Amino acid sequence: MAKAALVELCGIHKRYPGIQALADVSLAAPTGQVLALCGENGAGKSTLIRILAGSERPDKGCIRLEGRERHWASPREAREAGIAAIYQELSLVPTLGVRDNLALGVWPHGRAGQVQQRALDRLVEAGLAQVGLSPADLDLEAPVGRLNMGLQQLLEIAKALLLQAKVVIMDEPTSSLTPSETERLFARIRDLKARGLLVLYVSHRLEEVFAVADRAAVLRDGRLVDDRPIGDWEMGELVRAMVDRPFVTVGSQPPPAADAPVALELEDVVTAAGVEVPALRVHAGEILGVAGLVGSGRSELLAAVAGADRVVHGHLRWEGRERRWRNPREAARAGVVLLPEDRKSQGLILPDSVEENIWLGLLDAFRRAAGWFDRAGAHRRARELVEPLGLPAERLPVPARNLSGGNQQKVVLARALGRNPRLLLMDEPTRGVDVGAKDELYRLIFALRERGLAILLASSELPELLRVADRIAVMHDRRLVAVLDRRSTGAEEVLAYATGVAHARPAS
Repeated sequence: MAKAALVELCGIHKRYPGIQALADVSLAAPTGQVLALCGENGAGKSTLIRILAGSERPDKGCIRLEGRERHWASPREAREAGIAAIYQELSLVPTLGVRDNLALGVWPHGRAGQVQQRALDRLVEAGLAQVGLSPADLDLEAPVGRLNMGLQQLLEIAKALLLQAKVVIMDEPTSSLTPSETERLFARIRDLKARGLLVLYVSHRLEEVFAVADRAAVLRDGRLVDDRPIGDWEMGELVRAMVDRPFVTVGSQPPPAADAPVALELEDVVTAAGVEVPALRVHAGEILGVAGLVGSGRSELLAAVAGADRVVHGHLRWEGRERRWRNPREAARAGVVLLPEDRKSQGLILPDSVEENIWLGLLDAFRRAAGWFDRAGAHRRARELVEPLGLPAERLPVPARNLSGGNQQKVVLARALGRNPRLLLMDEPTRGVDVGAKDELYRLIFALRERGLAILLASSELPELLRVADRIAVMHDRRLVAVLDRRSTGAEEVLAYATGVAHARPAS
C-alpha cells in the first residue's frame, strides 16, 4: 500500500518578466523518502523549492502539507510548519559560534526573557547528536566561518532538526565538499530518511542522485516531464529527459599546433599567497587545465596571473614581455582576463540587468570625450556578445539574479569577451551548472580555443579536465608539481600528484 503524501505541490505556476519559470507543476512525496529534483539550469528547480520554502509565492496553485492546504506568507511561516531549506549559500552567521548559530530561532528562555544556559547547552548537544557530532568534536565558541564546508553543512542540518523539520530541502549540498565530506553528508541523509523525514535533494551531479535518492523527478522548461523510482532510471535516460537535445563530443579535439606561440610563461614564480611555480607555459590555442585538491592553490595561481595577487619572485612573461601586473584592470587591458570562481559574489552584480553587467567590461571601449558613456554603442556590442553564446538579446534587461547558473556564467563570459582577451583564466567555470549547460559551455570553450585564445582552466572536477584540457597542470600544497599530457595520462596519475603520493616532475 502506497504511503500517504506528506507534501503535495498542486498545479504550481510562476512567471517572471520574460520567463515562464513553472507551468502546472504537480508533485507529491511521502515521509521517509529522498526525492531528487533534476533538470537543467533554468528548468525551474530553484523556483519550485523557493515556493515550497516560502521565499516565493506561486501565481497559481497551492501547497498541501499533511493534507492541509497552505499558503506561506514568509519563509518563517514555512519553517514553523516544518519545512527547512538548506541552500548553496548557507544561512549560518560566519562570525557567530556554533552554539549561537544552532540556537538562533530556538533560544530557551525564562519568563523574564533571560536565556536558560543549561537548557541551551542540552539543546545544542541534542542538535549535534542528530548529525553524529558532539560538543567534544568542535569548539562551540569558535566562529563557524572557520569550519570546513562539510561541518557547516552538518550544522545546517542540525539547525533544521532543532526546528522540528519534517521536510528538509537541500540545494546543491555537495558543491563545496570533498569526497569524504560528501560521504559523511550522505550518511546523515540516510539517517533523516530512516527517521521518517522527507528530503528533497537538488543536485547537478547525477552520480549523487543515483547514490542517495529513492526517486528522481525531472523538470524541463518549467514543466514536470517525468517522475519515477530511481531503479527505473538509467543515467543516459535521465540526461535525455533533462536536456532533450544531442550532445557535443568533447575530449577528442586535436592538440594545438606544435609551433603555436607561447602566450604565457612562468619561471621560478612565487606569489604573495605562497604559490610556487617552477616552470609553466601556456600556448595560444591551448586549454591548459589546473588540477589539485581543495586548498592546493588552483585559484591562487589564476589570481596571480590575472594581477589579483602579487608575484614576489621569479618571472611572469606575457607574449614574450616581462610583466608585473599592478591590478586585474592592467592585466585585462593587456589581454589577460579572469572569470572568477564565485560568479554570484565576484563575477556579477545580481540586482543589475544582464546588459549592465556586460557594460562593466565595456567601459574603456565606450567612454567618450568629457567622460560620457556611449550607451547606444555599448547596447549594440552587448547584443553582439550574448547572441553567439546562446543567450537571447531579450534577456538583456532581465536582472542577473533571475537567470539560471549556466546563463549567469554566459553573462560573465560575455563581459570577459568584451575586453577582447587573448588569455582567459577560467576558475570553476561549470560549478553549479547542469549537464546540458556544461555541454554548451564546453562548445564555447572549444570555439574560443579554435580562435587561438589561450585558456587556463582550473576545476575541482577531474573528469572535466580529462575531457576538455590539452594538458593538465597539477598543484599540491600550493606548488606546481607536474604538467601532464591529457592524451597519455589518467585520473590515477593526476591524483597521485595532487595527493603528494607521486613526486614532482619537470613541466612538459
